Amino acid sequence: MGQAAPHEELVPCDLGDKAAVEALVEGCDGIVHMGGQSVEANWETVRNANIDGVFHLYEGARKASV
Repeated sequence: MGQAAPHEELVPCDLGDKAAVEALVEGCDGIVHMGGQSVEANWETVRNANIDGVFHLYEGARKASV
């Protein structure tokens, strides 16, 4: 992702890790979601990133009022 600008923070996170996602969104001002599995892969990989991951992100944002 390159280098963060002075007013930015880059934090890699496995979207399939619910606790990590909830910690990630806590206290943030906004979310730009660019995660996901963009090419064909096995079901576990696709589900982790594209289904479970998006649910964790939205649910974490809801809980944190982001």
